[in-house]
Amino acid sequence: MLETIFSQLLRKAVVVTQRSTFYVAYYFEIDKTTGCIKPVKNWRYKAFQLIWVVAAFLFLPGLLVRCYLLFKAEEGKEDKMTVFFTAISTGVLVMFVLFASVFIRPGGVSKFKACFEALILMEKKLLEFLPNPKCRKCTKVTRAVETCSVLIQFICIHWFYISPFLAFLIGCTKANPLYAMLRDIYNFEVRHGALVNLVLRIVGGLGVGLGGMIMFSTIGTCLLLAAYCINCLNVWTLFLEPTEETNGEMKLRGGLLFKNAVKMYNTLKIMTIIESKMLREMIMPCTHHIFAVFFSTVSFIYFLKEVSPHNPGHISVFVVMVSFSMCSMFTLMEVYAICFVAEAAIGSKVWIRQMKKWQGRDEYNRKVLQSLLPNSIHNVAR
Repeated sequence: MLETIFSQLLRKAVVVTQRSTFYVAYYFEIDKTTGCIKPVKNWRYKAFQLIWVVAAFLFLPGLLVRCYLLFKAEEGKEDKMTVFFTAISTGVLVMFVLFASVFIRPGGVSKFKACFEALILMEKKLLEFLPNPKCRKCTKVTRAVETCSVLIQFICIHWFYISPFLAFLIGCTKANPLYAMLRDIYNFEVRHGALVNLVLRIVGGLGVGLGGMIMFSTIGTCLLLAAYCINCLNVWTLFLEPTEETNGEMKLRGGLLFKNAVKMYNTLKIMTIIESKMLREMIMPCTHHIFAVFFSTVSFIYFLKEVSPHNPGHISVFVVMVSFSMCSMFTLMEVYAICFVAEAAIGSKVWIRQMKKWQGRDEYNRKVLQSLLPNSIHNVAR
């Protein structure tokens, strides 16, 4: 039910990642003969590894030190926009380093691709269990599929297009973290003319914009897999729930038989194992609570500072826009990580309970159902 849209979005993510580095550094490419996505093993992949090394061991320590110095500085000494964007940029860079680490490891790109393809194949296998794959889904399942499709498209638009554009705008201002850090080291605004400052600001904007495109496209690609895992489990668990007829009898959707329903449930169990292992290797999904609290707190604090009547300066629409964007995006991520995962786990428990009530009189079916455990994606909602 979801394999088509997520396959298309993965292809779009590959294209966006290639364009973000002007086809110089990337880890996936589309095979021109087969049209399939394949890992890159040439110098372009090594260039992406070099970008990760520079980001992890050069820019990240520098930004962390910069955040510490801004934290220890007297209030009012530094511009609030500089402090805000430095904190946000540091957090995004940490996310990129954690997410991209799966592509840096030996065989990591192939493992990511294999995991995504395994999910697609298992979802197609689920359709094969149905006597009539084109059977009419109930309104509840159809609405869930539509909701998942809208949410994932919104996430992709945000990470692939809106966020890089905001990064470019941040880079063109004096609040550019790299620009502000270099200015504190060597005050070129005083010692040189306006032309030099303009050139440096344009170069800084292009640099931060390009870096933002690389980071956000990689983060978006990884989030695509995480969203596919959660949505697929949630939708198919919802589909498996038996319905009650007007005469009180229980019936499975699509004319599904009991043995095929159990096979589908076990397929979802295998899917959760694959998903949990892959998400654990990304590291970032295991720490999503920390990042959600950090970004939301920082964004909300500076949002309140801007709209506060005690604000000595004018209200920065740009800061308000970035704050709202960050809060909404991480709220949506937490909805995915908590609500949807919990719904899938609860749905599997409900399915087992309903099936025991319905098929419990048959000794063999009862033993089969007693051997089943609830499905849940571990290390994501914890």
